[in-house]
Amino acid sequence: MLVSGFARRGAGYPKEEKTLGDRIRVSRLDRGMSQREVAEVIGVKRGTINKWECNRGEPRACDMPAILKFLG
Repeated sequence: MLVSGFARRGAGYPKEEKTLGDRIRVSRLDRGMSQREVAEVIGVKRGTINKWECNRGEPRACDMPAILKFLG
């Protein structure tokens, strides 16, 4: 079911996708992945993924190619 262009989402999903961190979290949850698994795919530490998803930090330019590949 689509609501406002987004699939129905439960706990853990941001209310809106406003930031890159929000988009990473949504993509991770949609795939059933842990932060640790995403960190391994992107090549950063798990805590880095957490910071991005909580909007307490932003990715470095050198991380962007791997993030874009992860996001598709």
